[in-house]
Amino acid sequence: MKEIRIKDWLLKVDVEQTERIYSQLCTFAESCGCLYCRNYTEVAKRFSIELLAFFQSLGIDPTKCAGEIMEFGKLENEMHHYGGWYHFVGEIVDGPDCMVPPENWNKINLIKIDSFTMGFTKEVQLVSSNFPESVVQLEFVSTIPWILQDLP
Repeated sequence: MKEIRIKDWLLKVDVEQTERIYSQLCTFAESCGCLYCRNYTEVAKRFSIELLAFFQSLGIDPTKCAGEIMEFGKLENEMHHYGGWYHFVGEIVDGPDCMVPPENWNKINLIKIDSFTMGFTKEVQLVSSNFPESVVQLEFVSTIPWILQDLP
């Protein structure tokens, strides 16, 4: 595992093991198949270089289903509000838990890249059996465009 600092967090991350796990997983579109998951997967294929580099620094393939995504509705500007989380092999060495207590999300120095706002938590949910016990959850909220021909 290597140590990396991201904003107020010091993390231990096993990038190679995380990448191996993601390589065995299907995409959100393949796992669920609903329009919202299909749209998110297609948008994730077009993330900016900066956002992709962030995910890759943790070993995460943002198109793959190692966590959860949810669509919370269409906004007035035609964008769609999404939220969810990804998992990676590692641990939080130092830094705030973005979800404990829940109001931390609005109080701490979250990561902001493009339309994504993100933070790390030890409170993991729905972890794939492919992962070992040492897992960190990357929480996110974002607004993304609707790019599918099919409309929700």
